[in-house]
Amino acid sequence: MVLTNAERQARFRRRLHERASTGVTPDMVVKAARLSFEAWVKEYGAFERDTPSWEKVLAEARKPRGADRWQQFVPADPDDDYSEFGDDASMMCAVARVAASVLRPPNAD
Repeated sequence: MVLTNAERQARFRRRLHERASTGVTPDMVVKAARLSFEAWVKEYGAFERDTPSWEKVLAEARKPRGADRWQQFVPADPDDDYSEFGDDASMMCAVARVAASVLRPPNAD
């Protein structure tokens, strides 16, 4: 079955909405990014000179063209179990499902 561009876009928006209706709030996304940042600092921060603070990372991300700085810490792998985050693992998984649907191109079905 061949879909028109409008039908494909409508399907994509519907699936995006279905994936995003998981109850994830903006505060949860910020918390997940902060937890990812803290895990990165714990693992790699000792090797980095001048490891920035979380507040500096947020300030840089808010600047024009700063989205890459932010997106590197937003969990976006819905296949990961995020067990290393303990009690926050389920929140990290929920954020990753939403982030993956927003940050990755859709699969061609």
